[in-house]
Amino acid sequence: RRLDVTVSAICYPAGSFDEKVAQLALEAGYKVGFTTQFGFIEPPLVGVELLTLTRFDMRGSNKYEVARFLGELPIRRPKKSWPLKN
Repeated sequence: RRLDVTVSAICYPAGSFDEKVAQLALEAGYKVGFTTQFGFIEPPLVGVELLTLTRFDMRGSNKYEVARFLGELPIRRPKKSWPLKN
């Protein structure tokens, strides 16, 4: 409020949350919440599901290692690829 900015996302401190905390975050007006739990999301997500988003480790110290790691994920790739810029 002091900065006159609306905050719509929360990252749970040290990944500490449960369903009650996620529900309270939703009721407080947050749109999304990020956990430290490993996993992939399965859209569509609604309601409190948006407050318990999982993540995956982006292993690698440079963009080429990250790009290789992403290439190993079991996801559908777009028909066109984008160039990696330096």
